Amino acid sequence: MGVFDGGFWKVDSLPIFDSMWANNQIIAAYDFVDKDTLRYDASTHGMQVLALAGINYPDSMVGASPGASFVLARTEDTRSETHLEELNWLNAMEWADSVGVDIIHSSLGYSLFDSLQGDYSYQDMDGKSTLITIAAERAAERGIFITNSAGNSGNDPWFYITAPCDGKNVLCIGAVDSFRTVTEFSSRGPSADGRIKPDVTTMGSRNTIPNRNGILRRGSGTSFSGPLVAGLVACLKGAHPDKSNEQIFEAILLSSDRYDAPDNEYGHGIPDALRADSILTAMPVLSINKAEELDVTIYPNPARDYFQIRTEPGSQLQITNLQGQVVIAKKLQNWVNFVNVKDLSRGTYVVRVMYE
Repeated sequence: MGVFDGGFWKVDSLPIFDSMWANNQIIAAYDFVDKDTLRYDASTHGMQVLALAGINYPDSMVGASPGASFVLARTEDTRSETHLEELNWLNAMEWADSVGVDIIHSSLGYSLFDSLQGDYSYQDMDGKSTLITIAAERAAERGIFITNSAGNSGNDPWFYITAPCDGKNVLCIGAVDSFRTVTEFSSRGPSADGRIKPDVTTMGSRNTIPNRNGILRRGSGTSFSGPLVAGLVACLKGAHPDKSNEQIFEAILLSSDRYDAPDNEYGHGIPDALRADSILTAMPVLSINKAEELDVTIYPNPARDYFQIRTEPGSQLQITNLQGQVVIAKKLQNWVNFVNVKDLSRGTYVVRVMYE
């Protein structure tokens, strides 16, 4: 798991991280702000996020995925808020990809910037306009699972999620309290193009976190709900290495307590790790063979009521859900075909177009 943040204060020396070093779980680290070897002398924020994601501090605290390996990247300059930090995130993503990370989590978000930097508008939260969201979507295309905290703007004039949480392949995480009630500060959706965001919510109020001296205290924010879900993703990927990122994403949504009635405060609700594991166990291993010499264009993706397929007349269309069930099968008679999907439940589907 790659963790991108503003610094990792004393992760190299605080006793709560001893097991990580003893087990060689921190495998790479770099500072993209100073463009140098990471020094563990900036920001307690990343240290706290890392603790929630993966420490194993005997008799005191265990993170969500204590068996995971971690790659640490400082991308955020806590002294300012500039678009350069988005570029740092992009550079860190490319570096993490070269290292071989499976997951990237960042408890960061971008919307409003320092004077003369140029703010984003809510309309930019459409999954395709901001630099960091484009970078996150590119990472997802390369097979990296992206999780990100929704933001703490629920009480602010901004109110909404921030980039890169607007990405359609970014698992966006809001916050609830111990009574399973959404916190006031948790940023709300939808994305600017109308998609449900956040995707899920989990504990982000009065979480146990270490302070700058490694003493366990309490802290609140979607920064602390985010790494819990990132850890869940790590556990599920470790238990189900044959399942795709899309299947894991869908299983987390399906396991959540509001899946049947999602909204833009809770998303699909609070995930259930055991239920998600069971869902993945029941899912088939998807094998999608690439058709040679067949030109296929599908638009739009994602779709709501209809989508358009341009391909060779006489091709066979098959659409399956992530459980492997065929939900649509038909012959495409024309170069341009319109497929009605408005009766399908919201979710992720696999489209195959074959020509013999």
